[in-house]
Amino acid sequence: MNSVIALPPGIDRVKDVHLYPYQADGVAFLASKKRTILGDDMGLGKTRQAIVAMESAVPEGPVLIVCPASLKLNWRREILLVDREARIEVIGFDKTAAADPRWVIVNYDILRKHAERLHGIAWSGIILDEAHFIKNNSQRTSNCLKLLGVSDAARAPLLGPDYVFLLTGTPLTNRPRDLFNLLRCVGHPAARSFLSFAKQYCDAYRNDYGWVTTGASNLDELNLLMKEVMLRRTKDEVLDLPPKIRSWIPVDISDSKAALKATETFLDWYAQTDPQKPNDTEFLAKLTKLRVALHKAKHKAVGERIRDVIEAGQKVVVFTCFNEGVEKHKAQFKDAAVAITGSCSAKQRMDAVDRFQSDASVKLAICNIIAGGVGITLTAGTHVIFQDLDWVPANHMQAEDRCYRLGGGLSLIIYGPHARAARGLSFDSMTQIEASDDKEGERQWCKSRGQNSRGQHVSDSGRVAQVLRNRIVRGAPNVSSQ
Repeated sequence: MNSVIALPPGIDRVKDVHLYPYQADGVAFLASKKRTILGDDMGLGKTRQAIVAMESAVPEGPVLIVCPASLKLNWRREILLVDREARIEVIGFDKTAAADPRWVIVNYDILRKHAERLHGIAWSGIILDEAHFIKNNSQRTSNCLKLLGVSDAARAPLLGPDYVFLLTGTPLTNRPRDLFNLLRCVGHPAARSFLSFAKQYCDAYRNDYGWVTTGASNLDELNLLMKEVMLRRTKDEVLDLPPKIRSWIPVDISDSKAALKATETFLDWYAQTDPQKPNDTEFLAKLTKLRVALHKAKHKAVGERIRDVIEAGQKVVVFTCFNEGVEKHKAQFKDAAVAITGSCSAKQRMDAVDRFQSDASVKLAICNIIAGGVGITLTAGTHVIFQDLDWVPANHMQAEDRCYRLGGGLSLIIYGPHARAARGLSFDSMTQIEASDDKEGERQWCKSRGQNSRGQHVSDSGRVAQVLRNRIVRGAPNVSSQ
């Protein structure tokens, strides 16, 4: 990275962070532009680029990150991967705030609740993730604009922090007017007046009810305008990506009373068992109930991730062990989704595959990990989400390879959401339950699928039970003390 930008003194920790060449270019762009938009495709590492750029440009002072609720813990994990000693506060998750936090993470939905405190801090930098959330005029948008020092006055100067990074894989979700607030945030002159902007780029006209700004005009000029303040790369433009990119995404389940109760019930039961007299049948029955509860607790976050991929114009495949999740996703996304479960006939299965592969309106394939994990081709998908993991690690590789085409030119983005509770318990697939100190996110996805923390391979349900039994017995005092 040093060949791209010069790092200020005192932040040598950043130079050891792994970046792909295109990500180093992105860091240089963000640091040099100060107020700008990073519009890379999903999966290209906008989060990592923004963190490193902020550490490089403003190594001192507080930084605010505003993001959707489902991404708060992922931001925390990514920050710790850059700086293991980082002082982080996740508002709405941490029970006690860190003393003098360097990074403060908050979701859009609770900005108003914490507005007085947040507006009273002199931020060194602000990052808005999924910045297209502020495209419409709303209380949420108003709070964000105020934090960024954006005034409604046409020629008022920007009074907020010097460094503002807007991250979005879909800067233009529907029509040109969606860009107006983004341009206001970065201080572009074209955003001084919405009416002028609408006349120039939205084909605005006046009818009996007022101005209509839902159209589009002068798009070539608008494209050139956006290039002044935005860097956007697509996956097919980035030639140095590995064939598969895996992300381990923490999901906060603190609001799921059912999942927390299921966890407590399982741990209370297990604390009474005798490790010298294992009963794998009962053990796995109890563990399956816990897995079902965690599956349900992660459903909303997985649905949000699916929606993000679809809005980016790409296709996604979701694998799960439970048909209830398949049915709920299908009901939510309706005709934009196909489902493959063990109850499908051979014809229904192939019809679903053909629709996903060839029908542009079908963006989602929801598959039971066994029924949809072998013998079919889903290479139209560029993203894979494992809502749950199977007992057998080899099944995950089989499933993700449904979407992987050797030499296909595009990398496959693979997500593994894992449940995490505010009390510090982290549920790493179904093979481990342990008190977490945020080291979970650093372990390789491949390792978590096929090995336990000692590097021992886990290949069947009996071994899963034994590994989990050993881990809980070793960690029981820490778990019960939380």
